[in-house]
Amino acid sequence: MPRKSHRTQIVQNLVTVKVAKHEESKSSSSSSDNEIEQVLQQIVTRRFLHKRQIIPQSTAAIDLRLAHCYEFPEIFREYAQIDPSSFDLLVLKLQPHHIFHNHSYNTQMPVDRQLLITLYRLGHYGNGVSVKHVADWGGVSVGTVKLVTKRVFMAILDSTLQSEHIRWPAAQSSDQERVKEMVEERTIHEWRNGWVMIDSTLIPLYQRPYYYGEVFFDRKSNYSLNIVNTPTLKIVNYAVGFVGSRTDSTAWKET
Repeated sequence: MPRKSHRTQIVQNLVTVKVAKHEESKSSSSSSDNEIEQVLQQIVTRRFLHKRQIIPQSTAAIDLRLAHCYEFPEIFREYAQIDPSSFDLLVLKLQPHHIFHNHSYNTQMPVDRQLLITLYRLGHYGNGVSVKHVADWGGVSVGTVKLVTKRVFMAILDSTLQSEHIRWPAAQSSDQERVKEMVEERTIHEWRNGWVMIDSTLIPLYQRPYYYGEVFFDRKSNYSLNIVNTPTLKIVNYAVGFVGSRTDSTAWKET
């Protein structure tokens, strides 16, 4: 059964006391009944039962990273996992999306801050990925961390980023030629045209999945997902959905 809130428990206890007193007195009204009614009215009309304690927060960490991202790009990459130039391009792509604009009197935080919080959350694991830790780092609430992450993912999935950037290189293009040269340098000349070779990448998971967790256990003793991509410096295609215990050949055969 779902756990009852503190407010619900208090209301139920007061109603029980009121009914018991009414049965005892059998009178139309009493001072104790009026007092209980007043307490119930205060509980129902108040949003918070106790005085709220404001937790000190600061956005200094985000301000510092955004202000000096080009001056110290290696430090920025530790937090955002991408270069400052790529970060700015992604902000420009996501900024026009309607999910970052509303008609409320409380305006949203800038898109670059929402994106940085999301990337910081995605780029960490273990204790560092807890929502509370991310909220403390960004100077926001736990609910805000969840909300901005949802917004960023919705904007990415709704945008044309995938069709623009994750695609096969055009025939005889510079990208294709560069990949062929890389294959020839690392192997032999006869394999030059084998530029569409694939490889798989194991993406470690934070913890063992609840359902069928054993099938996610890979050869590197981690719980992971097996993602198939190409060995080029640019992702041109991918296949997601295979667990870490599946072999590369099986993942390739079934995609």
